[in-house]
Amino acid sequence: MTLLRCILVSGALSSGACAELRDTASAGDAADVVVAPRASAPVVALGKPTLTIGGVTARQEDELNHKNGFLTGVEYDSLRFVVLDESKLRYFHASKQTAVVGRKGSGPGEFRTLATLCRVLADTLVAYDATLQRITVLTSEGELVRQFAVGTVGGLPRDGCIGDGTFLLYPIRRETGGLVRMNTAGSVVDTLFHSELPTLGRRVSFVANAGAVLIANSNELRIRRVAAPFVERPALRLSEQRTPLSVEDARALFPYQAAAGSKVKARGERVPERFWPLFEKALGDGAGGLWLQDVTSDGFAAEEWAWIDSQGTLRARLAIKNDANTLLSQAVQFVPGAVWILRRDRDGAAHFDRRPILRELKGATTRPWAG
Repeated sequence: MTLLRCILVSGALSSGACAELRDTASAGDAADVVVAPRASAPVVALGKPTLTIGGVTARQEDELNHKNGFLTGVEYDSLRFVVLDESKLRYFHASKQTAVVGRKGSGPGEFRTLATLCRVLADTLVAYDATLQRITVLTSEGELVRQFAVGTVGGLPRDGCIGDGTFLLYPIRRETGGLVRMNTAGSVVDTLFHSELPTLGRRVSFVANAGAVLIANSNELRIRRVAAPFVERPALRLSEQRTPLSVEDARALFPYQAAAGSKVKARGERVPERFWPLFEKALGDGAGGLWLQDVTSDGFAAEEWAWIDSQGTLRARLAIKNDANTLLSQAVQFVPGAVWILRRDRDGAAHFDRRPILRELKGATTRPWAG
């Protein structure tokens, strides 16, 4: 099998990535695990929130910055949640904010642009500042353990913590090396993949959870899998076929690029894809599996997700819809039996809801869903 050459960069990526690999998976591999068409998965539903964080507060400084494009969070357990909010990390127990770590700046304990965070151990998380190119290690109670610069060695993917006390850094520049595995002391453990990476691309997801590493490129039918001690496992092969992309759809999906077939290309523009991407992005399930989000040209439409477990079996489909007062709902973290959703209201408030995933039964009733 070819070594990995495509990885995730938290959300905003250029469409020219992974061109070398687009045709390598067409022939397939006899060892691949074939995943059933996502439309065939049983439908699951969302229950009412068991925990809600954020919204309008008595003090404005305690409100989440709804304009922050990197606003996200991570769960410690069903009652504890940490929100990454630009230059602050907000710790919550139940719905109460218990600690705020950080302020705007470049010094010790300060942040410029917090972009990603993940749990590296049960009681420890790491956060990445994209502007300062720096990692911060913190405890579950908000105590700052250490900070260290990583420079162009790499940035932390959204799901970049492996779960064994190490995390992954994708190279910011092609010439800086491969995919680095680092520990919380700031020491490089090893480099996992090929050192010559192509330009990073849009809709490429890199997921590390439960000791497994999954690499999902929306332009490929195959999802690469690596398991501890980091040997390549049989890939997952999606059953869907790629659908041709019209010029009108291309303009909607790639608004900052020249339309397909256009002879006019401004500086920095690329001709967009000729086919619909196979998915929008991927998130881990906390147990070695993967949730894939369907592609839509409407950024405010309901999110549609499908779950593939750690064995490669398609298990469920889930829709995350907006209610009358919600402008946008986005899944930020899947955990066994539940999902954390970032909800941005039309009045400007931002919330995080922990909602259980339920199995739909006849007569519109539901029951807890164990996966």
